[in-house]
Amino acid sequence: MKPGKLFIDKEDLPESRLWRRDTRAIVGSILLAVAFAANMQIAERIDTATVGGIIPWSGTMFARIWITADGIFYGLTGALIVASFNPVIAILTSTGPLAPFHILTNWTFSIPFTLLVHRLIRRNRGLHMLPFVLLVVSCALVAGLTLFLLWIYVFKFSMPQAMTLYVWYVFMSLPGSILAFHFIRGVSRSGVVA
Repeated sequence: MKPGKLFIDKEDLPESRLWRRDTRAIVGSILLAVAFAANMQIAERIDTATVGGIIPWSGTMFARIWITADGIFYGLTGALIVASFNPVIAILTSTGPLAPFHILTNWTFSIPFTLLVHRLIRRNRGLHMLPFVLLVVSCALVAGLTLFLLWIYVFKFSMPQAMTLYVWYVFMSLPGSILAFHFIRGVSRSGVVA
C-alpha cells in the first residue's frame, strides 16, 4: 500500500470555505443532491422491506457518502442542500415511517461534520482516513440521538429496543465512512470538483 493511499491532500480539494455562494458550488450541490436522492430511493426501500423502515440501516451507510462529500467539497451550503433535498423526496414518495424526520437527522449530522471536517483539513493540510472515520462515527452518535428520541417517545419502544437500534444506526456509519473516504478521494483526485 502506498503511503499516500489513505490521505487526501488539501491541494486536491476545492477551496475550503464554509459558505460557498458561487454558481459552481450550488449547481454541484444540487447534482450531488439528486444523485443522493436517487440512491436513497433504493436504500430506503431496502430499509422498509427488511425492517419496516424503523431504522435506516442501509440509508445511513449510503447517506454518509453523499452528505460528507458535499460538506467537504461545497461547505455548509452544499451539506444543507443535500441534507434537505432527499427528505422532501422521501416524504413525497412515502419511503418509510421515518421520512418526515430525515431532515432533522440529516441536519444534526451534516452541520457538526462540516464544521469539524473543514477545521481538520486546515489543521492537517488534508484529510487522513482514520480521523475522518472517527469524525463521521462521532457525528453519527449525535445524529442518532434524534432517532433514539423518536423511538422512545413517538414509537414507544422500550429502552433496550431503542438502544439496540441506536447502536445499529451508529455502527452502519462505519462502513459508510470508509466508502465515503474512498469516494471523496477518487472524486477529488479526478479534478471534476472545483
